[in-house]
Amino acid sequence: MTATFWSNFSKRQNSTLQPSGSGTSYTVYLKDNVSITSPVFLIDGIDLTVTYCRWNGRYYFVRDIILSNNNIYQVSCEIDALATWKTAIGSSSQYVLRSASEFDGDVVDMFYPTKKDPAVERIAPTSSPAWAGSLNAGFYVVGIISGSDSTGGQSGTIQQGCVQYYRMLPADFSLFAQKIFTDANWADFQTADRYSFNPIQYISSVMWFPFSPSVSPTFMQSVKIGWQSFSLRCDLITDPVRTDSYYFPLTWHPQAATRGDYLKSSPFSEYTLSFPPFADVEIDGDLLRKNAALNNTLLVTQQTDFISGRSLLVVRINTQVNPTVYYIFARREVQLGVNIQLAQIAANRVGLLQDGVATVGNLIGSLASGNVLGAITGTASGILSAYQTLQPRVLSNGSNDSLLSLIQRYTDPYVYEIFHLLVDEDNTDCGRPLCQVKQINTLSGYIMTANAEIALPALPAEREAIISAMNSGFFYE
Repeated sequence: MTATFWSNFSKRQNSTLQPSGSGTSYTVYLKDNVSITSPVFLIDGIDLTVTYCRWNGRYYFVRDIILSNNNIYQVSCEIDALATWKTAIGSSSQYVLRSASEFDGDVVDMFYPTKKDPAVERIAPTSSPAWAGSLNAGFYVVGIISGSDSTGGQSGTIQQGCVQYYRMLPADFSLFAQKIFTDANWADFQTADRYSFNPIQYISSVMWFPFSPSVSPTFMQSVKIGWQSFSLRCDLITDPVRTDSYYFPLTWHPQAATRGDYLKSSPFSEYTLSFPPFADVEIDGDLLRKNAALNNTLLVTQQTDFISGRSLLVVRINTQVNPTVYYIFARREVQLGVNIQLAQIAANRVGLLQDGVATVGNLIGSLASGNVLGAITGTASGILSAYQTLQPRVLSNGSNDSLLSLIQRYTDPYVYEIFHLLVDEDNTDCGRPLCQVKQINTLSGYIMTANAEIALPALPAEREAIISAMNSGFFYE
């Protein structure tokens, strides 16, 4: 009988690769009783560089060559089941876990570890909030119970006995406070009136905001507080609700284009919106990627009510193709307006001087001297403690957030992106996730299957070797 041998042929152990060329035929004899999966041939002279052979329709690795007497070579071989049954393997359909030639980038690949130092990006909005950076700036919203003739040039807009809301600049608010809380404003009153009239009764609220509401285009020059008219400069608020929109153009994991879209999701990509004073908003990378298929812009909408001082933040993905379809990541509501407490002002001039005691709950320490603006912004200790005490906190991950961040420049909103980078891959030898049923011969290179099953007219040992190789990873070549 004859067997064909190839010299210096090399291949992976778990490969279907077959040798090219015709090889060299030798007359061989079997050494006694031999197994068909591991035969031993006796050959009268052979090239010692042979490494592979084909005999009786099967392919074999040459495992050893032993020289005996009379120039007889003893060649030990071992079955190469993958090469022998390559055609049957290729025509079978299997559930392919990993493949070097085709992959699904949406399947998470945990094969490769991440590096120690992640890449961090800080994404600013296309337009930053125009917020005041100091309490000496910003705007005061004052609610006043006005008389019927408190038109101030806005005829027909002021209703008697109702609370009207006015915007004042800090300098105008300081003059307003001086007119109400200093002795000079009481010169035209009779003695009885001076001790019975309490302007605080007609001031329903005072709040400070870092930005302005919508106001009438014409400045008002006077306001009637109760039945007393005061000359002062202010604006009538025409819309108590302000809406601001901010767009954050997000970026993706730097390796996602080549390694797979799964890297855009957690735990490989982390997205956190930092928008004081709403605390941090964690953004789910999976939902972000899914809804940002057409556009990767994060839309943040802030609605502020200048009467209650409440502000609502809505974080969503903006597709810009169908604006009626979007996903909301978070809704956060905080007390944005800073309450300026005036309720403990006494009803008479002597009481004003005696009862104007500053506490952590009330900003009245400087009202006795008539300098309301100084009471609000004069000292950091008074303002900051009142800021923290008067305002509700934002609950975020079990901790409270302070509105102090409103007046800090470093609190401009940002989206912080943290990308955990993978080590270099070896797609040739390890493949990428596919997780699909595929006919094997439509793929090439490295393949790993799950629960492979194949019908073969092969020996049990051959079939077991093939299934084991397919499920642990083999090369279809």
